[in-house]
Amino acid sequence: MSNLDVSISDTSLRRRLLVGSISLAIAVSIIFIVVAYRLASDLAESTEVKEFNKQFQWFFGELEGLYSEIEDPDKLLTAVLNAPFYQSLESDLVAVEILVNNKLQYQIRNTVDTTQIIEELGMLNFPINANGAMDANDQHLVWQFQRSSDNIFSLLAVRKISGLEDALDYIVNRLSITAFLTFWLAIWAALVMSALITKRFEENNEKLAYLAMHDSLTGLKNRTYLVEFFNSQHAERKNTELSTDVNSAALLMIDLNKFKDVNDTFGHTTGDQLIQVIALRLKKAITKKDVLVRYGGDEFVILLNLDDSRDVIPLVSAILICCGQPVPLANTQFEVGASIGVAYYPQDGEILDTLFKHADIAMYQAKKLRTGFEFYQKQLPDFSERQVLLRGQLSQALESQQFILVYQPKVSLPDGKLIGLEALARWQHPVEGLLSPAEFIDLIEQSGTIHSFSRFVITEAIRQASEWMAAGKSIPISINLSAYNLTDVELVPFFKQQLDHYQVPAHLLEVELTESASMADIKITQNAFAQLHSLGIKLSIDDFGTGMSSFAYLRELDMDFVKIDRSFVATMLDDRRNELLIKGLISMCHSLEKNVIAEGIETEAQAQKLFELGCRIGQGYFFGKPSFVSDITPRIS
Repeated sequence: MSNLDVSISDTSLRRRLLVGSISLAIAVSIIFIVVAYRLASDLAESTEVKEFNKQFQWFFGELEGLYSEIEDPDKLLTAVLNAPFYQSLESDLVAVEILVNNKLQYQIRNTVDTTQIIEELGMLNFPINANGAMDANDQHLVWQFQRSSDNIFSLLAVRKISGLEDALDYIVNRLSITAFLTFWLAIWAALVMSALITKRFEENNEKLAYLAMHDSLTGLKNRTYLVEFFNSQHAERKNTELSTDVNSAALLMIDLNKFKDVNDTFGHTTGDQLIQVIALRLKKAITKKDVLVRYGGDEFVILLNLDDSRDVIPLVSAILICCGQPVPLANTQFEVGASIGVAYYPQDGEILDTLFKHADIAMYQAKKLRTGFEFYQKQLPDFSERQVLLRGQLSQALESQQFILVYQPKVSLPDGKLIGLEALARWQHPVEGLLSPAEFIDLIEQSGTIHSFSRFVITEAIRQASEWMAAGKSIPISINLSAYNLTDVELVPFFKQQLDHYQVPAHLLEVELTESASMADIKITQNAFAQLHSLGIKLSIDDFGTGMSSFAYLRELDMDFVKIDRSFVATMLDDRRNELLIKGLISMCHSLEKNVIAEGIETEAQAQKLFELGCRIGQGYFFGKPSFVSDITPRIS
C-alpha cells in the first residue's frame, strides 16, 4: 500500500466513524425520547386514573344518598346536575348513567356510545365494581362501574384523560431540550472518539506499513519494499525515456560464507546477533541514495545508485572488508566473510526478478571460485544458471526422495577381493536424469539442506547394511561427510540412534572426510573424530595429498585410513616423482599405524605397482564402477 492509499484509507475511516457515531447519537436520542415519552404518558395516565377512582367513589356515595331520598327521576336528575360533586367533574365526564336492576334508567350525560361497556359488564354479570379503558373519537377514556350493596342501584361513569395532554406537552418540551443537548453532546463525543480511534488506527497502520516493508530482526528494508521501490524507479525511468545504454543501478547479492556454522554450533540467538552486527556494518557502508535489504536468512541485497559515474568496486571491497572483520559474540570472535554477485540495471536486466537471478548466478560463481565477488556476464555458461535452478530444487528433492545411494567396491590388492563399499549419492532428477555429486554437492553445502542430506545418507547406508546383514552378508560401508557436518552437535547422537535402530555394529560403518574439509578447523575435527571413534565408527581422510595442510595432521587426528588421491595414481607409472611420493606416503602412514587406500585405479598395472609399493587396499573403475544395490549385492560374500 502506498502512502497515498494509506491517506485515502485514513480519511475514509474518519468519515465512516463520524457518520456512524452521529447515527448512533441520533438513534440513542430517539430511543431516549420515545422511552421517556412512554414512561411519562403511562405515569400521567396512572395518576389521573387513580384520582378519577377517588372522585368516582365520592360521586357514587353522594349519588347513592340522593337516590335513596328522591324517587322522582326528573327531580333526581335536577338534583344531580346541581350537586357540587357533579359540577366539579362535569368538564371531564363524557358519560354518566344510572342503572336500576342492571338496566339503564337515568342518563345524565352521554357523548360517547357506552353499549360496548354495558355488554362487557353483562358478560361479567354486573360485578360489585369494575373499571377499564377505551378509545373513542380520538380520545383516551377510562370508565368506572359501581353497584350498590342492595343490588338495585348502579352507576357507570366515563371520563376522558384530560390532564394527559397537558402533561405530555410539558414533558415533550422538556424532552426536546434534553434531546437537543444530548444530541450535541453525542456529536462532540463522536468527534472526539472518531479522532482518537482514527489516531490509533493511523498509528497501527503506520506500524503495519513499517512491518510490511521492513525486516523485524535488523530493521532494514525487506524485499517487498525493494520491489515497490524498484518498480517506481523503473517506471519513472521509462517515462523520462532515459537511454538504456547507461547503467543507472547495480544489484548486489551478498551471501555470508560461514553463517550456517555459527547458527548450527552456537544457536539461532547468536546467529541473529551476528546478522544484526553485519546489517549495521552494511548500513554504514552505503549512501542515503542506496537501498539495503535483508533478502532472507544470511543474504542481503543492495540496490546501488550509480549516478555521477559511481564505481561499484570500492563499495564491494568495503563490504567484503566489513563482513570479513571479526564479530565479537558469545565470548568469542566470529569471522564469516561474504560472497557477492553484481548485476547491472538495465544492462543485465530491466525486471527485478531477472536482476535477482543474474546477481545470484554471479554470487554463486564468486562462492565457487572463492574470489569474493563476481560480475554477471552474459557469456557465462548455462551451467551457472542451471546450478541456481538446481539449488532451488534441493529441498523438494529431499522431500520427494529423489536422492539414492550407489556403491563402489573397495578391494584387497592385488587380487581384487571385495572387502568394503563406498556409498556415493546420486540425484534422480525428474528432468535432468541421474546427476553425479560433482553437480550438486557444492550446492548442498551452500544451502540449508546439508544436515538433512547427510542424515539421509547416514540412514540409507545403515539401513542397507542392515538388509545385507539380514541376508547373511556383512560388509563395511563408508560414507562421505561435509565439513559443515562437523559443527552439528546432533551428528554423533544421530549416528548412535540409527545404528541402534537398525541393529548394525558400528565397526561396519566408516566416515570419510576430504583433507581440505578436515583441516577447516583442526579442533572441531579432532572433537568430531573422537566422538565418532568412541562409537566404534571407522574414520578416513579422503583425497589426501591435494590440500595445503601439513603431514603433521596425520599425527593430530585419530583416523584409521588414509586415501591417496586419484591424481597421484593416474600419473604414477609415467612420472617417477609421483611414484616416489606415493611410496613415501605409504611408508609414513604405516609408520603411524594408518591403513592406506589408493583410489582411482583404472589398470591392472597400477594395481600391481601399488601393491609393490606397500598399498593393500584399492578402489577404482578397474575393480568396479559405482553400482546400484541390485548389481553390487551378488558380489558380497
